[in-house]
Amino acid sequence: MSDFEGVDFFKDVPLSTGKTVVEPGVYDSCILQIEEVQTMSGDKAMTVLFELGDKSNFDHKEYYNLWHSNPDAKRISNEIFTQLVKAVGLDGLPNKKEEFIGKTLRLVVDHDKRDEKIFTKIKGYLSSNDSDSANSNANQTEGSSSAVGAKPTLG
Repeated sequence: MSDFEGVDFFKDVPLSTGKTVVEPGVYDSCILQIEEVQTMSGDKAMTVLFELGDKSNFDHKEYYNLWHSNPDAKRISNEIFTQLVKAVGLDGLPNKKEEFIGKTLRLVVDHDKRDEKIFTKIKGYLSSNDSDSANSNANQTEGSSSAVGAKPTLG
């Protein structure tokens, strides 16, 4: 009898990508994907997949509960999403979500520590054309005060 009875082995599973969680800072970013999803509570939401810096970092997925059933949560999510829209150079919401794909911006990144794990946390959005761009390298710079906005909170 095997010590692994009932465990499936997948021959096609790749080894680690070597990507890492990014350090806090400001990162050049590109929107790779945007999808409409349903939350566990049944509300519609959007997810946006960002490429952070060069390809040596993990991509980051952010959730925007734009149609949240709680009016305060909906307002906050809509404010945050509006900051994203402005940072990618749009003057308003596009007709199609696919218009976001390929748009560039700079993300202000920090860490969120939960249950002994470190997660990437987006603190704000900057335009790719921001005047601080000249001070940035391709991957990150130390903090910036010109973010489109820090994320609002309920409290």
